[in-house]
Amino acid sequence: MTEGAWDCARRTGGGLSPPLGMVESAEFPVMHFQLAPGDTLMLLSDGVAEAQDAHGHLFGFERIEAMLRQPITAAEVATAAQEFGQQDDISVMRVVRAAKAAERTSVEPALAVG
Repeated sequence: MTEGAWDCARRTGGGLSPPLGMVESAEFPVMHFQLAPGDTLMLLSDGVAEAQDAHGHLFGFERIEAMLRQPITAAEVATAAQEFGQQDDISVMRVVRAAKAAERTSVEPALAVG
């Protein structure tokens, strides 16, 4: 993801909306952006940020942000949260837009159910 798209996603995502399906007739913000060739989009369930260690410390958004600033797979993110202290289901999906039109865009899911 470009720096601008990352900032936009971080500002609009930060847990400001209720979980899907929990509130009847809930309205959710809609964000439009375009991945540039070679960009990566990582989608995470709340179980990643809310993973807790034995002392009650959260895995947290700061740790996620640091992980996403380097090349990483969906499975590595899910495993890190799970090993930190899984409290909820953990779902991670990584979408990579092909760098060239001749290449295929890839989608890599990872799931840890506790």
